[in-house]
Amino acid sequence: MPIQSLHTGYSGLNVAQIGIDTTSNNVANANTEGYARQRIDQRALPNIDKIVGRLGTGVKVDDITAARDLFLDARVRDARAQTAGYSANAELLARAEGLLGEPDFGIASALDDLWNGLEDLSLDPSDAGKRTTVKNQLEVIAGRFNAIAEGMDDLVADTGTQLTSELKDINLVIDEIAELNGSIQQVIASRSTPNDLIDRRNLLLDELSEKLGVHVTHLDNASVRVSLNGLALVDGQSAKHVSWDASSLQLLHANGSALRAGGSVGGFQSFIVDDAASINTQLDQLAIDIHDAMNTRHAAGFVDSGVAGGALFSYDITDPARTLTSVLASIDDLAVSGVDGTPFPIHDGDNARFMAELRNEALGPGSPILLESARGLVTDIGSRTAQALASADANADLQLSAELQRSGATGVNIDEEMVALIQYQRAYEAAARVITAADEALNTLINRTGLVGR
Repeated sequence: MPIQSLHTGYSGLNVAQIGIDTTSNNVANANTEGYARQRIDQRALPNIDKIVGRLGTGVKVDDITAARDLFLDARVRDARAQTAGYSANAELLARAEGLLGEPDFGIASALDDLWNGLEDLSLDPSDAGKRTTVKNQLEVIAGRFNAIAEGMDDLVADTGTQLTSELKDINLVIDEIAELNGSIQQVIASRSTPNDLIDRRNLLLDELSEKLGVHVTHLDNASVRVSLNGLALVDGQSAKHVSWDASSLQLLHANGSALRAGGSVGGFQSFIVDDAASINTQLDQLAIDIHDAMNTRHAAGFVDSGVAGGALFSYDITDPARTLTSVLASIDDLAVSGVDGTPFPIHDGDNARFMAELRNEALGPGSPILLESARGLVTDIGSRTAQALASADANADLQLSAELQRSGATGVNIDEEMVALIQYQRAYEAAARVITAADEALNTLINRTGLVGR
């Protein structure tokens, strides 16, 4: 009957309109970050029995679904976390490398200057100017150790402050994800589609993964569980914060457990816990080695009055590099003379030469040369920096590949949307034509029948 045709046409008109609206929304959000392309799922309405058989009654929209790929999401998030972690670590290592001041203003160059000065002094041990140069160079060496150690302490403290600030933003993201879990469940319970909320949650999950390297588990109730080292940060609508303890240099879960993060936070944490600790250990050991070697050799010589040489350096065992100090009070206290086997030593400059020979002599069997140790510290930091940069570049390529693949699978393609728009437009026109035909049939039935006898 025409009435049934009206209903069928209307259903087609309605579905086509929803298709046009959905496609229009896709086009409008083609450049919106985190937006997933939407499509309508439509199905035929139940048939009805007629004399001629079962006839269709139209169409309805079952759901509006978004194109999502959990596997590609996981790939993108993992790649982002790796890239951010290596990049953050490389940036901090580069700053640490800059503190060393090599090749012109570092420890190795200062040691070279000292040994050059001692060699010059050994040729003319009574020259006050050369003695003053050596005394100044001892102070320069101590000052450079102090400056590098203080710079490293400041860099670690600044990184901790940056971590604390970053974690405040991260905790806000954690809270919002938990809230979105609840909102999404409410929308689903009301038999609606929470695509916009899921897009927002996915965008936040990308951000959280990049900063913290979290693991995301999708649950059956449409919520997500976000965890780090197996400890939940988001579980349904429950949120747990993370914090940085500057005193213990630990990243802590809300329950007090220590965490090891990925992402940019992991890069910061790795620098503080691993790299800075290693650099400071090497720096302290080098300060101790220079202290011991120079003091030992200086004590083997004699000052002009015939008294054995005293200490050149001192330090506090709790913080050697930061507290290394030149304790030579006067140029007259330099023990530049050696022992010639007579009761009275000759002021010959042999001990100045003996100290200068540390340039090319190891401290002991199997031990490195001091200058090599100083240069080795620079090499170690440079190697760490280069490795982090290379890893960041390699992962950036993987990240780009993963993001392009995800964009192709879930993003908006304008050409495809234009085709879909034309299809829905034609469907709308056809459904409208069905309604027009049904209306004309009803008009004929009502106005042009039953005229006999009037």
